[in-house]
Amino acid sequence: MSDTVHGRSPNVEKCPQCGRRMRRTMADHYKYVESGLSSVYLSGIAIYLCSCGEEVLHLPSIESLHWLIVEKLLKKPSQLRGEELRFIRKYVGLKAADLAKMLSVDPSTVSKWETGESPIGPANDKLFRLSLTLHMSERLKDAVADWHRKAADSYLDFLNEIRSLKTKDTDDDTVSITSEELKHPPLMFTPLRARSVLVDVS
Repeated sequence: MSDTVHGRSPNVEKCPQCGRRMRRTMADHYKYVESGLSSVYLSGIAIYLCSCGEEVLHLPSIESLHWLIVEKLLKKPSQLRGEELRFIRKYVGLKAADLAKMLSVDPSTVSKWETGESPIGPANDKLFRLSLTLHMSERLKDAVADWHRKAADSYLDFLNEIRSLKTKDTDDDTVSITSEELKHPPLMFTPLRARSVLVDVS
């Protein structure tokens, strides 16, 4: 497989190698080796196949998918393996040195865990999960607080515009929207969408 498409792509049915139309098929047990993990399987994933041998994996939301993988890895009953430790650490944006400091271990220890040279052990495994979850929680709180401030400012601006609005009797009922307004809407309500990707971590 030579390519992975994230999100909606109008050209996903066109082969990137030969330009011919690709055939769409659904995978019920696709091994997601592109993640760097050997134990993650995806169900209900579209794969586009071409007669030239080209295959393109279509992932609607890579961010949602990777968050689901992290969530399931952190809650799995068995001890985390090196590749899983590395995947989680990179997902949360931590350097190996920062993780070592967080867990009060030597950076070389983290390296040995991630390469599989040395097992993490039950105590450090639990400490790793708890520390990473707390780290993500703090980042999420900061992101939510920032979003709330921006949303509150937008609502206040919107409210002030309505308060200062002076309606007139006119036959012009047209509503004009510019491309710039579409890029940066003052208020946007985003409905929750059902996740189309199921992740099985064995």
